[in-house]
Amino acid sequence: MYSAQLLDHFHNPRHVGDVESPDGTGEATNDACGDQLRVTVRLAGETIAEVKFRALACAPVIAAGSAISEWAMGRSRREAREITAGFVERELLGGVPPGKRHAATMAVECLHRAIDGKAVTP
Repeated sequence: MYSAQLLDHFHNPRHVGDVESPDGTGEATNDACGDQLRVTVRLAGETIAEVKFRALACAPVIAAGSAISEWAMGRSRREAREITAGFVERELLGGVPPGKRHAATMAVECLHRAIDGKAVTP
């Protein structure tokens, strides 16, 4: 069963799309299930001025992309580097079923890659 927070982000995703002329892009693919997530960011100095995501994935990955993009907007790069998959699971999504924990991990990895200016796919 999915939490109300997770379902809200899935049914009403925030910040969907691609940042125009991004400063960084982070991508991840889950080889086991084929989920794909991309996060793009625009920075203003050390602040995340804009963040968007695209996902071809299950409900938890879409929700995680939405939740982390909403959370990251206006945060410093330092703050964003400190976010963990556990925080995304518990605080931003209200829990994730054990078989779907890759969603939070993918979202964090993509954000970290994007803020470091690395257009890398694992």
